[in-house]
Amino acid sequence: MAVPASNVIEETSDTWRDNEWTERWGVALALKYNITKKLSIRLEGEVSERKEAKALTSMRDRLSSWDGKTTFNGIPAVALTQAQRSAAGVSSPFPMRWVQNTSFPSGALLNFQNSYYSAAIGQSGTLANTGRINNVP
Repeated sequence: MAVPASNVIEETSDTWRDNEWTERWGVALALKYNITKKLSIRLEGEVSERKEAKALTSMRDRLSSWDGKTTFNGIPAVALTQAQRSAAGVSSPFPMRWVQNTSFPSGALLNFQNSYYSAAIGQSGTLANTGRINNVP
């Protein structure tokens, strides 16, 4: 004697956030065949699919500690110290970093190695190395 069992689910839901939703469905089937009172064969299977969109709840950018004045026209001959970088709000130079952009000449790659970039606000145990906003650590 076969004893079939099944579970079926379908769900579509939204949340209070814009552009956040979930769609899912699933089917689980089970079939049991009793050969004797103490011996049976059981066959189980499941199939499902889930699609969802999650709203980004974290800041995608970081607060910059750039002083708004420091700029570089090329690579400095002498590397800045950590205290100088913190005061200017720039981070350590990039290691080798190749970048391609549609605004570059056709197919061109630029290497931004040793280029400084704006640093994120950060705290350090050494006051001179702490990031600043409006020159205030």
